[in-house]
Amino acid sequence: MSWVEVLGAASTPSLPLGWALQWGRSIAWALVLACIAVLLLRRQALVVRAAAATGLALWAMLPGEASPTFWLGLAFQSPSWVGCALAVVGLWRGLSVAPPAPWTQGGTRALSGAARVGAWVGVLLGYVLLLDTLGYLPLQVYAWGFSPWALAAVMVVSLLPFVLGARGVAAWIAPSALLCFAATRLPTGNVWDAVLDPLTWLVLHVLLLLRVRARSATRA
Repeated sequence: MSWVEVLGAASTPSLPLGWALQWGRSIAWALVLACIAVLLLRRQALVVRAAAATGLALWAMLPGEASPTFWLGLAFQSPSWVGCALAVVGLWRGLSVAPPAPWTQGGTRALSGAARVGAWVGVLLGYVLLLDTLGYLPLQVYAWGFSPWALAAVMVVSLLPFVLGARGVAAWIAPSALLCFAATRLPTGNVWDAVLDPLTWLVLHVLLLLRVRARSATRA
């Protein structure tokens, strides 16, 4: 038995309640879809952005196959707490009175310091979990995510930006997400699902690629 299995075997996994799982998934996708609407309509008037965000959020709350939550859940499971936090930040900025800057510029400018480090950590973690899912790793990394030891370890890592002097919204996203996970055990009871989901992983790739492109254009 590996050391990861030893730590994970010390306790029974604490899973979210069924009703909390259902409502939590719907609310999470409502936030993400509202944020996407705001980003796509960033050049429109505030009333248009707000109406589109509200409409998509209400649509996501519908039950059954009539809701996009059902189909998005099949492809991307449930948004992580980090994904929800990013959606909230995007909504807060996108629903400002003045239209926000194009995300291809504003996102790459904002992706610095703690946000840049967090993006790289998220991308690398996604590849580790992918390799674990495919059975290419000798350790059961995903299974360890059900252990309280994993939550403690990830929380310590999430606080490192504060130790290094980082401040701002980006530095608070991961610790806040972990506190919400500890209180609710959503979305799955696994800490890795609380800090990363497939859609957020893809978004992090895009943001890092845009930053690399922007730096290349600056040097040229």
